[in-house]
Amino acid sequence: MIWSRQLVMLPFVTMLWHSLHICHASQLHTGILLLGGTGDLARKYLWQALFNAYMKQENTDGELQHTFSIVAGASSHANVAFARLKDIFDNNVMCSDAHGSFTICSSKKGEFYDSVSYFQLIGAEDYQAMCKSLENSFSQFSKDTEKKMIIYLAVPPRVFLPALKNIKASCKISELGVSVKVVLEKPQGRNLKSADELSDELLGMFEEHQLFRVDHYLAKSLVTTILPFRAANPQLERILNRDHVERVEIFLKETVGVEERFGFYNDVGVIRDVFQNHLTQLLTLVTLDLPANLSTSTTSVQEAKVRLLRQIPRVTSQGLLLGQYASYAYEAARELPDSNVTSLVPTFAAALVKVQSPRWADVPFILVSGKKMDERSSYIRIVFKPNRVCVSGCHDDYHLGEGAGHAYRSEVNASEVTLNGKGGQSPYSSPKQLVFQIGHGGVGKPLISVSTSLGKPVWPDCLQETFDSEVFGTLKKYHGASPDAFFHATPVSQSDAYTTVLDDALQDRRERFISTSELLLAWRIWDQVIEPSPNRPPRIYDAGDPAALLNFEVKGGRLAYTAEDRDQDAGEKTREGPAPHLQHLQTPASFLGHRLVSGTRESLALHLAREIETAAEADIMSKGVFHVAFSGGTSPILLWQALAHSFASENWANIHVWQVDERCVHPAGDFRSNLFHLDRHLLRLAGVPWSHVHTMPVDLAGRICDPELQGARLYSDSIRKHVMNLQMDFILLGLGEDGHTASLFPRSPTLSADSETLVVLTDSGPKDTPSRMTMTLPLINRAKRVAFLVMGSQKHAVLEKLEKAHSRTGIVDELPALGVNPVNGTLTWYIDYDALLANHYEEIKR
Repeated sequence: MIWSRQLVMLPFVTMLWHSLHICHASQLHTGILLLGGTGDLARKYLWQALFNAYMKQENTDGELQHTFSIVAGASSHANVAFARLKDIFDNNVMCSDAHGSFTICSSKKGEFYDSVSYFQLIGAEDYQAMCKSLENSFSQFSKDTEKKMIIYLAVPPRVFLPALKNIKASCKISELGVSVKVVLEKPQGRNLKSADELSDELLGMFEEHQLFRVDHYLAKSLVTTILPFRAANPQLERILNRDHVERVEIFLKETVGVEERFGFYNDVGVIRDVFQNHLTQLLTLVTLDLPANLSTSTTSVQEAKVRLLRQIPRVTSQGLLLGQYASYAYEAARELPDSNVTSLVPTFAAALVKVQSPRWADVPFILVSGKKMDERSSYIRIVFKPNRVCVSGCHDDYHLGEGAGHAYRSEVNASEVTLNGKGGQSPYSSPKQLVFQIGHGGVGKPLISVSTSLGKPVWPDCLQETFDSEVFGTLKKYHGASPDAFFHATPVSQSDAYTTVLDDALQDRRERFISTSELLLAWRIWDQVIEPSPNRPPRIYDAGDPAALLNFEVKGGRLAYTAEDRDQDAGEKTREGPAPHLQHLQTPASFLGHRLVSGTRESLALHLAREIETAAEADIMSKGVFHVAFSGGTSPILLWQALAHSFASENWANIHVWQVDERCVHPAGDFRSNLFHLDRHLLRLAGVPWSHVHTMPVDLAGRICDPELQGARLYSDSIRKHVMNLQMDFILLGLGEDGHTASLFPRSPTLSADSETLVVLTDSGPKDTPSRMTMTLPLINRAKRVAFLVMGSQKHAVLEKLEKAHSRTGIVDELPALGVNPVNGTLTWYIDYDALLANHYEEIKR
C-alpha cells in the first residue's frame, strides 16, 4: 500500500500501472475519473454500473479488448474514503445472473476492487499529482491503442467548474492522444440565467461533443424503447396529432417524502427537481417528429428535441397548481435546524403545457409529480379522442352498454384529472389509450400498453409481448380499463438506468444525453414559475391525499382544483363583517376586570388578527423583534387563517413564533398535535421561515416526552436565549370547559411552579390523553400582552364559573385560568357571542 496525501491504493491492491502492464495489446483503454466517488449517487448506482461495464467488456473470447482504469476522487481523507469504498463494494456492488458464474464474478469483483485508486482532492497540488498519475498510466499504452478518458462529475453543481478548471489546468492527457468526455449530473443551474452562464463556462473549456449531460430517466429500460416503438408503428404514428389525441398525461408519483434530502430539496422544490428535466424530456419523446435516420445518427434525436422544445411556450402561473405534504416543513426544520426553511417549497405540482405546432396545437399536455402520494407510479398516457361512432355491434366492439348510436364519450367531464382513483366513473366507457408505464403503478414490469381498439401493434426487437399473471397479479383496473383491454409488451433488456448511462457514454451514444440547446430551452419553459411565491402558496395535503384535495380539471388554458380547500379559503371569510342585525348588539366592555372584545367568530378572529399585527409593527419599530406564542386547540384556527392573510407579506425576519403548549405526540403527523394545526393554518400559508418557529421538543431522537432527554429544559433555554427579560410580546391562550388554560389543568402540581421554572412536562390532563409540555403561569404572567380567545356556546358555563369565583382566594387550583394576571402587561378577553350570550344569542340570530 502506498500512503501519500494525493494517491492511495485500496487495501490489498497492487500499483495501478502494474495492473496495466498486461494491457498493451488492448485495442481500447478507458480511464474513468469518478469525482464524488464516495458520495450517495456513487454508492447507490455508479459503482454497480462501473462493475457491470467491467464485467461486460473486459474480456471478449478470452482476450483483453477493452481495459479500464478507475480513479475515485473526493475531499475525504484517505482513511475515511477507504472505509466508505469498502462498505460500498461489500454492500452495493453485487454479482447477478447477467455476470455468469458467481465464483467467477466474485473473483472479477476482487480484481475490479483492486484496480481502483483514490485521490483526496482539495487544492491545486492534489489535482496536479492525480493528473501526473493519469499521464503515467496512459503512457503505458502503445500508439495503436485507442485511449479515452471519462470525467464523471457525481458532485454538487457548485463543484463542477472548480474541479474542471483544476483538471484542465493540470492534466495534459490530450497530448497523449486521449479523447476526453465529461459526464455531468443534474441540476445544471437554478434558472435560465445560471444555466446559461454555466454552459458558457463549460463550452469555454470543452467542445459540445465532449459534454454528456445526464437525465437518468432517458436511460430507464422502458423509456429507451419509446422511439423504436413509434418507428415500428406508422399506423399509430399517423394518429399522434391534434386531430386524434385528446390529452397527454405524464405522471411521476412517489409515496415517499423527501426523507434525508432536505438540504437539497428545500433549495430546489418539485419543479426544479423533475419538471424542468425528467418530465420535459419524456414529453419530447412522444411529441418529436421522428428523424429519418433514427438508428444511424447519434445527434438526430437531440436535434429533433430542440425543434420541438422551441415550439413550447413558457408555463404560466395560470397553468400551474402547487401542493406540499403536511409534514414537510416540520421534517425539514428538524433536519435543517440552522437553515431558512420555507413553507412555500412545493412537493407536488401539476402543469399544463402546450406545443404550438401544426401537429400538436390545442392538445393539453398535463405534467404531474408529487411526493407522499397515494401510489408509486410513473407513466405517459396518451388518451385519444372518441372520434368514431358506433352504429352496429356496439356491445361487443366498444363495451358501451348503451346501445347503438353512442360514441365513446360518457357524460362525465373528460377534462377532470383524478390522482388517486377516487374520481368515480371514468371519463370514458372504453377509452382508447397508448400507455408507457415506466415504473410501478401496481404492475410487475414496465410496460407499453395499447388499447385493443387501436389494433395490434408491431413490437420491435427491444420489446416482447407479455400478458401473464405475474405482471398484473390481482389488479382489476389498469388506467381505467381492464388489463385485458390492451396489448402489452415489456422491454427485453431490464438494465438499470445508470448501467445504460455509462454504457452510452462509453460508446459515444449521445441521443440519451442532453445537449446545451435542450437544456436552455427546457429552462426557458419553466423559468417563470420555479421560484416559490407567497402569492401562490402550495395547497396542503396529507400523506396519500385521502381527502382528494389534489384532483384538478383543465379549464381552457388553466388548471383548477376540483375540491375546495377549506383550510386556505376560510381565511377570506374572516374578512366579512357581522350580519346587519348584529352590528348594534349591546355587550359588556370588560370581563373579570379586564378589557373584553366580543363579536361573531369571524369578526372576532379578524379583530384579534389586526391587534396582533398592530402589536408586531409597534414592537418591531421600537426594538426590532416580536415574539408571539400560541396555545393549541381548535379556537385559534380562524385567527390563524386571518393572520396568514394579514401577515403574508410581513417581514417575518423580525417575528418569532412560539408554542404555549403541546401534546406528547408526533408533532408533524398526528392531528392531535398543536403544531400540526398551527403549521397547517398559519405557518405555511403565511410562508413563515422555520428558523423563526420555535417548536416544543416533545419528540427527541424518536422518543416522545422522555424526561431523561429534558425537553422542557431545552425549551426553557431557548426562551432564555432569544427572549429579552423572558417577556413574550404576545401570548394567546384558550379556555377549557374545566377552567384550564395552556396545559395547566385543575389541581396540577405545575400550577405552583416557581418563577424560575418556565416550561414543564405534565400528565395532569384528562384520562387516556397524552401528556403535555406547557409554559408555566410565571412565564405567561411576564408577557407584555396576553389574550384569551374563547369561542362556542359550550364555553358559556365555564365563563359564568370564572365570574362567580374570580374574587375568591385560592381558587386558581380549581380554575387555572384565573391564575393569568400579567405583572407588567395587559390582559384582553376575546369572547364570541355564542360563548358570551349562549341561548340569548341563538334567539337573536333567529
